[in-house]
Amino acid sequence: MAAYNDFDKQFAEFLHQAPDVLRFAALGTTEQGGLNTAFKVDYPNPSGAIAFYRPDWVIVQDTEIGELNWIVKTNGVDPGVNMAILDDQIKIRDAIEAGSIQDAVELVNDADPEILDTDSKLFFHLQQQHLLE
Repeated sequence: MAAYNDFDKQFAEFLHQAPDVLRFAALGTTEQGGLNTAFKVDYPNPSGAIAFYRPDWVIVQDTEIGELNWIVKTNGVDPGVNMAILDDQIKIRDAIEAGSIQDAVELVNDADPEILDTDSKLFFHLQQQHLLE
């Protein structure tokens, strides 16, 4: 796959290996006769002026409720981001959103065995969520 930089290559590899990603494509920009053909979504910014969101990827994810379409911006993401750590964080978030707090705690401990001992606020919020669930 063509990529603009190493981060895009890593992101494409991550998407390619993700079991719930059905398909994806990089949204490149082309210039034809001075016309910019980049995909963009216009929206009102906080001041009310029209601004443009120019995503870098389109992704189709397989979910329990069917296919979910994403437009994703990676431009501006720190290229030093470790995609494996990002994947761990997504798994933790997914476990929390599914109400599997004990699974989330185990995933947190696998990712960083000391964090729940040193970050009492995080530990408290996970325990609070566990009680609510």
